[in-house]
This record gives sequence, C-alpha cells and structure tokens, in this order.
Amino acid sequence: MGKSLMPVGNVLLVDDDREFASGLAAGLKLQGHDVHTVGSLSEARERLKRRSPDIALLDLQLPDGHGLQLLDTLRDAGGDPAVVILSGHGTVGAAVEALKKGAIDFVEKPVRLTKLGAIITRVLEGRALRRQVASLRQQVADLQGTQGILGRSPAVRTTLDSVARLASAPGTSVLITGESGTGKELVARAIHDADMKRGGPFVAVNCAALTESLLESELFGYEEGSFTGGRQGGREGLFEAADGGTLYLDEVAELDLGLQAKILRALQERKVRRVGGLEDRNVDIRVIASTHRDLPQRVRDETFRQDLFYRLQVAPIHLTPLRDRGDDVLLLAEHYLKHFAGQMSRQLEGIGPDAARALMDYGWPGNVRELRNVMEYAAILCTDGEVHLEHLNIPTASRPEQRAISASVSPADLIRSLPDRKLCTLEQAAIEVVLAETSHNVAATARELGIHRQTLYNKMKAFGLK
Repeated sequence: MGKSLMPVGNVLLVDDDREFASGLAAGLKLQGHDVHTVGSLSEARERLKRRSPDIALLDLQLPDGHGLQLLDTLRDAGGDPAVVILSGHGTVGAAVEALKKGAIDFVEKPVRLTKLGAIITRVLEGRALRRQVASLRQQVADLQGTQGILGRSPAVRTTLDSVARLASAPGTSVLITGESGTGKELVARAIHDADMKRGGPFVAVNCAALTESLLESELFGYEEGSFTGGRQGGREGLFEAADGGTLYLDEVAELDLGLQAKILRALQERKVRRVGGLEDRNVDIRVIASTHRDLPQRVRDETFRQDLFYRLQVAPIHLTPLRDRGDDVLLLAEHYLKHFAGQMSRQLEGIGPDAARALMDYGWPGNVRELRNVMEYAAILCTDGEVHLEHLNIPTASRPEQRAISASVSPADLIRSLPDRKLCTLEQAAIEVVLAETSHNVAATARELGIHRQTLYNKMKAFGLK
C-alpha cells in the first residue's frame, strides 16, 4: 500500500469548556477535519438527529449529565461513530469504564493535538479499510470472473481484452510471460475456452519437468521399436493429442536447442513426425507458450533460438505481478477465503482491517499462488469471525517477533543503561518504548506486551504515564 495523504473525517466535539473546545476544533480543522462543537448532552442529541459523525470526542463532565449517557445515542445514530473520551483530572477511572462500554480510547486533558490526531487518523484509516473490504466482498459475491480470471485492475482488464481478441484468431501462437505464480496457465486455459471455433482438448506439458529425450517422445510420439521399453504399436505425442485444440508449453525457456528446432518446424509446417517414424502427420493446433524467464536475454545469450522466439510471440501477453495490481489483492483474498471457508464449513465474516493492511503492504513474491496458500491457512486458523493479522502467515513489521533489533545494542546493554535494576523500572521502559512505537495506541501496546488492556492502564497509572 503506497503512502497517502492523512485521511479526514467528520468530528463531533462535545465539551462545555467553550475556550478549550474552540482551540481544539481549530487545531483539528487545520488537519483538514470537519468539526462541529456542542456544549451539552441535549445539543449533542439534536446534532445526532441530523448527522452521525465519524468520530465523537466526548467530555465526561457535562452541565446536563454524564458523558457516558450519550453512548447509547451515538450507537443508535447509525454510521457506527467511534468515541474518544476527553478526560480531565480525576476522571481517568470513568474513562476506563467508558472503554468497557465501547469507547475506543481516552485522552487526558490538556490534550496533545498530535496524539489526538494520530488516534483520529487510525480510526479513519481503519474505517476506510473496512469500507474497502466490504465493497470488495460484495464484488466477490457478484463477480464470476471471465474464464476464471478474477480482478478489477487495469492490468486484468488488459489481459481479458487480449483473451477476447485472441478468440477470433484460432491459429495464432501466444507467448505468456510473467513471474511465477501470476496465473499463466489460467490465462492459457481462458484463451482456449474463449475460442469457440475449437472444440478440441487443452493439452499442457511442463518443459522443465522432463529430460530432452523424454520430452521429445512426449511431444512428438514414437513408433514401435524406436527405443527399448516403448509401447507396442507406438504412441501418439501431445501435438497429435491436441489436434483441433490447444497445446500449452509451460516453461518453454527450458527447452534444449535441439528440441527447439523440431518445435519450430512443427509450428511452421503444422506437421509432426514421431520419433523413429518416416511419415509426417498434419496437426491443427494453437500453441500457447509461457515462461517466467527473460526470453530476449536468452536469445542474446544464444540459449534460445531467435526464430522460435518470434514464432511463439506472435501475440505476447505479459502478466502483471500481484504487488502491482492494487485492490485485486483484497478481492482475491476475499475470494479464496470464501472458497476455503466453504470447503471447511466455517462461517467466516471476511478480512479485518489489520489483515487487509498487511495483505496490501506485503510484496507477494509468490504472487497469486502464494496468496491462495496464505488464505487457505488463514481459513484453518480462524475458526469464526474475521481474519486478523495473527491468522496470516506472511512477514510483517507489525509483529513484535519480526521487528528488527539493532545488532549494536544487546538486551544486557539496555538494562545497564537504566537507572536501576528493579523490575518496575524495566516494565516502565518496555511500556514507554512500545507506546511510542504504536503512536500511543493502548490496545496495540497491550497486545504487543502480552497483557490485558486494563492491566496496561493500571501500570501506566502507577508509572505516571499519560
């Protein structure tokens, strides 16, 4: 996921301190937010009848009641507004009680605008991701895909356009390139299936899986007695087996030069001769080849015939890696999650915002194949509800065990740098470090420290941390 501008939202500020509210609203407006201020519960309820905010900043001590009385009204207002408590001196306990009732965080007065801005940004980014995931979830429900190819990105639309055009050119050779796992065979099958004029079979062979002699007999067949152990009566090759259909040569760059010459002749003359035979046999096929190698470089290195390269790439198709396909990552993830949840008879709601962010941030070296495997494992780990970060088997800097640790500073050096060796001092240092790394996200800090959020609040209070 690339860097983006800070998200902006609609904020309702409920505080009877007009001077404080005016200053805070001005600061939030400078960050781009639309802020509306009210000074009482009654004013807030009237405002909520007209519009539900993205975020409500709620003071607890109001002239006509306690701020917690507004929580039910906020929930009923629709739009699922997030509530952040603004707690003054002596109201931290009430703020913690508000967290138990659904508030997402609290900020003690005097409020630091940078900290509050970070909380609002986190809420808005999470909300945007939820909307994005929900939209893509609906697209998965509506989208059947063209010949099994799923995606909304321009790269996928370009590929689908190529598939449609090639349907009207049944004899044209196609060369599909792209990284491993991008779905080259899926596209080859889509081209074959879209070609309504060909009722013949789709025959695939992996050129890297067989030796030159075995691959030659597989492709061209052999006559009886041509070599020891051959089938009585001989055997037809894959060129003949694909007659009237499509022959798919996967990993074509791995072919030996001698076999390349024979394949070139078959493509040029539309005839094949079995190993040990004297008779040419006519074949009417479309050849689709694919590779993850740099074929032009192989031509320059003289390990791949230039004439065969030009013969194969009459219609070239290059598949974009998954990391460059934008929202297709989440679209495919939702699709595979739904597929595997169905297989395992599990009621999974979809992908949570933290998992969605990790999926979008990851580079996907294994492309769609890797994503499919990741979502299969996530469906195994997540027995119900949403898939979250802990269910994803991918590297992510959000996990504490994968955070880079400076080699120049050992744990012992860190302990020696502290003013004393008391456990409470170590605890306070750990809490301060993780709080800073999570931008004072209390819930995330508690998760990384492996303690309950209420325990963290108690320790922060004991250590005088705000």
